[in-house]
Amino acid sequence: MIITQGHPYRFADRFKSGKVYNRVKIIFFKNFFGCGIVQKVNLIELKILAANLFNPVHRLHAAVVKVVEKKAAAKGWSVGDYYEVGSVKGVVVWVDESTEHGRIISLDEKVDIWATGGYNTGAKSEEDGKGNTDKVKDINAELSAFPAFKWCVAHGEGWYFPAIMEVYYFLNAKETVNSTLEAHNGTKISDFYWSSTEGEEDETAALYGYLKSDGTATSYGDFKENPESDTLVRAMYQF
Repeated sequence: MIITQGHPYRFADRFKSGKVYNRVKIIFFKNFFGCGIVQKVNLIELKILAANLFNPVHRLHAAVVKVVEKKAAAKGWSVGDYYEVGSVKGVVVWVDESTEHGRIISLDEKVDIWATGGYNTGAKSEEDGKGNTDKVKDINAELSAFPAFKWCVAHGEGWYFPAIMEVYYFLNAKETVNSTLEAHNGTKISDFYWSSTEGEEDETAALYGYLKSDGTATSYGDFKENPESDTLVRAMYQF
């Protein structure tokens, strides 16, 4: 969607108050007493409040341009596709029925501990790693006591520590995903990966995923602060 720079009321006519517009970038040009000020605001979702945004006293002019995105072919995304949209890079490990939405994993990984102690976080979901990550952030906003979570979130806005079922996504697609990781200088998937899912009965433990001898993923619990062996962490992002 492209609208040329022009009078603010024409802009307001096209964007109705209260409606949500996806994937737009709004650029405001403010000319006040001859001063040129340019403010750029990048948004994924923009809720237009026309009455507040366009005040003729301040002579606001605006232009809207479409955010540049690298998208898949018309057929949509597939597991194993390389994903690069803006600064977000990874490999697709799961897609929904529409093939327009899914999850990617980061190109990198790290050996880390789940937490510095046996804290009870309430991060019990087996499918919603983003929700688990938010629960832990509510307890410790800086995630200083939760190294695995902190590493995932540090990848940028929208990245999170995957739940156990989300870990299964990339373990079960290991061969396909590894080919893409290798082609894009990423670190190939290995064996044991922490999930953000806390143990159901033991608050000192969390679940990690691994591949059985038949090549299917399963899980086991281990101590958050002192696992029996090195356990890896991979960040995840939803699109």
